[in-house]
Amino acid sequence: MKKVVLSVLTFVLFFAGCNGQVTPPPPNVITTHAYVVPKIAAQTIYQFDVDPTNGLLNPNPATAYASPTQNFQQVAFASANGVKYAYIADPSGAVYWCTINPDGSFTNCAATASLPPLNSWQARAMAFATFNAQYAYVVDPGNNVVYQCAVGTTGNFSNCQQAPSPYNLPTLAPYGIAFAANTGGAQQSYISDAGSGVGFGDVLLCSMQNDGSFNACTQTPAAGAPDWIPYDVAFATVNGTRYAYVADNGAGTPGHVYQCTLNNDGTFANCTQTPANDSSLANWYPYSISFQTLNGVQHAYVVNAVGPVIGNIYTCNVLTTGALTNCVLTPTPAPSPWQPAAITF
Repeated sequence: MKKVVLSVLTFVLFFAGCNGQVTPPPPNVITTHAYVVPKIAAQTIYQFDVDPTNGLLNPNPATAYASPTQNFQQVAFASANGVKYAYIADPSGAVYWCTINPDGSFTNCAATASLPPLNSWQARAMAFATFNAQYAYVVDPGNNVVYQCAVGTTGNFSNCQQAPSPYNLPTLAPYGIAFAANTGGAQQSYISDAGSGVGFGDVLLCSMQNDGSFNACTQTPAAGAPDWIPYDVAFATVNGTRYAYVADNGAGTPGHVYQCTLNNDGTFANCTQTPANDSSLANWYPYSISFQTLNGVQHAYVVNAVGPVIGNIYTCNVLTTGALTNCVLTPTPAPSPWQPAAITF
């Protein structure tokens, strides 16, 4: 009996259609995940698939992570020694550090090494930046401080300390922090200070020292800032122009998103409301804003939250001018409860 050997030609013909044409293998489909904490201090993190054709969040999310003993506010990502980790801010007093599974869910979530001790701070948001080393910056509006932590090769934090306070304008409630480089390449930080809750807040622009500590901080724009309560700042480049977007949570009335042009030195200019008319947007109290590009199209996600129960997420189209338009609620229907504070991709 002869041994049968499948040649390469036989293998190809086996997968050929009736007309003799080879059926190509299916394309590699990359699923974009969005991570949302459904309410402030929730014990579950949702993992949504994002529709690449319109940017909408698909309903019926999976659970990325859940814990009956932890409370969550915001998810962030950073890589250390070539490995990507998830970090979860817990406003009850911790930042959790997690392994990311192949399906996008989280596991092995443990509290980072931290000072101050657990349960003594109110971590609301965080950002990562590299200077002479990689650092995590965690804002705590309850204690009115920003913490600077070194990120080790394992992804864990070390040497967390209250960043020196060089502010020309002292913060009252730092709710967000973000980093962007000026045209000279220097990394700068932007602190969203909500203020006292009675008057209005500020966005503080801080130059940075080589060791990652803050240098001089000044209000931006220096003059003519809107009457805003900034909770978050995000950046996007649109049609070759860099913009900053400020989530204004509002002072007793619905807030706005402001679009500001970035000057070469990183200061804000020409901050204008976007969309120009947002009166038709229900419960429009911007708490945070994120951008994501899908199939070459840029989308803005505005997260709104106010009070104990009100919240939603809108996805907006980004015009070539950088303005936001056609904002629609996502997902529909929304889970319950639903008072998200941030969305992360």
